[in-house]
Amino acid sequence: MRKISFLFTGALLSMIILTGCGTSDKEDTANDSKPQETENNPSSEETKNGSSSDSSNESDSSADSNETDSSDTTAEKEEDATKEKVEDPEKDKVRILEQNIDYSVNGESKQNTAFLTTSDNQHFTMFVLPEYELSAEEPMKDVLLLSGKEDVFMRIEILPADINWDETEENVKAQLGSVSESVETLNAGEFSLTNGSIFEAKNGNDVVTSVLIKDKSNPVRLTLFTTKDEDHRDAFIKMGSTIIKQ
Repeated sequence: MRKISFLFTGALLSMIILTGCGTSDKEDTANDSKPQETENNPSSEETKNGSSSDSSNESDSSADSNETDSSDTTAEKEEDATKEKVEDPEKDKVRILEQNIDYSVNGESKQNTAFLTTSDNQHFTMFVLPEYELSAEEPMKDVLLLSGKEDVFMRIEILPADINWDETEENVKAQLGSVSESVETLNAGEFSLTNGSIFEAKNGNDVVTSVLIKDKSNPVRLTLFTTKDEDHRDAFIKMGSTIIKQ
């Protein structure tokens, strides 16, 4: 009886030992099959965060680049606009449509409103008093006529910017010499002309006056044809002084 009990007890212990060994093997197998997350495989959250960070950095870099390009472009446009204004200060100048002018005719002082008039022939603007009319005479020459008086007018010639004034003065005197042997040099200040020269010749009742306006931006030669009875020289010179090239 004791022998049977001993055998039964031994068999039971053997079964327990075998069962324990089987369980241990299964756990080891399960542990071996799990991926090494810590060493080899980054977690999905880390991957997601990394990708998001890279995308954010690229977006910030692109935004900075766009801001820099936009800033550079704006600066270039402003610089170009500044250069244009410096190089051509008269280009965008806007003139008023009318202007009062003080002048004299036959020694009588007058004041009247002159209106802005444009020459399509030589591309300039000037203020013209009501008694006068601007008209194209020929290429590179316009005339300002006294209404109703064909023998009283002013010829207008726009000169080049690099004009030689000494040569021009000699040329003017030579032409006036064909009118009279006596060519006078008038005081330009008497006609309120501060930047020019005036020369004149007379023949009987006829008076021919040449005016050189030595303005750097608007050099002009005016030739006035008047008479002793119709002295419109002051009016012509005052209007001629308002000429500005377009």
